[in-house]
Amino acid sequence: MISPTSTANNLYTFDTEYAGKPMKEWVTAAHKDMSLKSGWKYFPLSPGTFGYDNQAHSLGHVFDNYEDGMNRDQIASLVHEGWCINYLFWRDHKPWLKDKSYKAPSKPLNDKRRNECTAQTYDQLPQDEKDKDLMIADYILSQTQ
Repeated sequence: MISPTSTANNLYTFDTEYAGKPMKEWVTAAHKDMSLKSGWKYFPLSPGTFGYDNQAHSLGHVFDNYEDGMNRDQIASLVHEGWCINYLFWRDHKPWLKDKSYKAPSKPLNDKRRNECTAQTYDQLPQDEKDKDLMIADYILSQTQ
């Protein structure tokens, strides 16, 4: 099977550079950083998976919308918005049914928790959800300042 070179909705290509690194490097490094900080056993994400696209959208949305002087909560808000864009696309369009290079998520989409998260702004999220977005924001800040 051929590995995809972009997110399922074609918003982000994995070879496009952001802040001097291709998206695929950002995705891999941010996910590893988040896994280690969360105490998760680290497993690399693969292109064509929901998780990989989540990272690419969260990161890409920040890079596309970043303005000088943004603080970590503003960046985390962009992370959340990017995740929402990806989640809604995967939930509503089921790319794995149309293109075999994308894999079905391990957990079914359209669950109450994630649907509620997409209906909320970052500021409205419970703290445990905010913390995930903040980890990615902190990683971006650590690599760009």
